[in-house]
Amino acid sequence: MHFRAQYYLTQEDIGKPRAAASLQRLASLNPYVPLHHITGPLTDDVLRRYKAVVCTQVPLSEQVRINNVCHAAGTYFISAETRGVFGYRASTAFFIGPVCVTVANATSLRFALS
Repeated sequence: MHFRAQYYLTQEDIGKPRAAASLQRLASLNPYVPLHHITGPLTDDVLRRYKAVVCTQVPLSEQVRINNVCHAAGTYFISAETRGVFGYRASTAFFIGPVCVTVANATSLRFALS
């Protein structure tokens, strides 16, 4: 495990699931936001309990199912993946109303996330 890339983890966390080991340090960033590590199946009933759901490294078919449940329940949904050094994908579904973004005369759009 490379601790420079995993700054929520310490030597004591070796052998523990990453989500469970990171939860306490991640929650300390904002004590007003309760975080939960779910180890069982993400059933529709489980997903409906939350105001926001964040998924990482979940197969696309499961992301679509979770997104559909969240959309029907009015739950915010964020999904993110990384693939190697330069490959990533992030999507959000906040269902707070229609959003329209228009870019005039643009031949290409480029952006970077840091």
